[in-house]
Amino acid sequence: MNASATERPLEPAVFLIEDEAAVRGVLLRIFARANIKVQSFASAEDFLNAVDPTALRGCLVVDLSLPGMDGLALQQRLIALQVDLPLIFVTGSADVGKATTGMRAGALDLLEKPFDADHLVKRVQEALGIDEQRYAERAQWAAVDVRLAQLTAREREVLDQIIAGHTNKAIAQHLEASPRTVEVHRARIMRKMKAGSLPELVKLMMTWRAGK
Repeated sequence: MNASATERPLEPAVFLIEDEAAVRGVLLRIFARANIKVQSFASAEDFLNAVDPTALRGCLVVDLSLPGMDGLALQQRLIALQVDLPLIFVTGSADVGKATTGMRAGALDLLEKPFDADHLVKRVQEALGIDEQRYAERAQWAAVDVRLAQLTAREREVLDQIIAGHTNKAIAQHLEASPRTVEVHRARIMRKMKAGSLPELVKLMMTWRAGK
């Protein structure tokens, strides 16, 4: 394990879990030449003991046939922890059953040893890109959560009615309020949600719901 493995990375990294020291060395050199930050571990247990998987960014490169907790078991553990880091399995002996199970559970790829360095780097860069996109989406939804928390209970009711496509008049009847009161609530909602228009507000909330 690298000396820095217990530190929480400040930027996305590859978390390499490979029990064979020689293979680990080869992979570390490949990533170094590609200027990809990496932290390496000799076992799944070392990885879980050294870091908090829920706080990481980047991707995982994991040997499918690790001693102790193998790659599939680690994948299931991460799923249980709701960790969505892209995962690439590597293997020295292709096991169709294990490979199929891993891919169905969401692994990005399965690469066989010996590696084609360029292909490995390409897939890892794709995985890092996926994580970057997911991170941006989570940040966006977190910002929406903060805005929603600023709404009063009645404003949230009005917002739900707006998203359902109801007119001010229909919302007023549903809430037993005047159309003018609904207009005031809507104006406050638009300001708090930082939406420039009604279609923008609806799109924001629909994508937020889809992303939750």
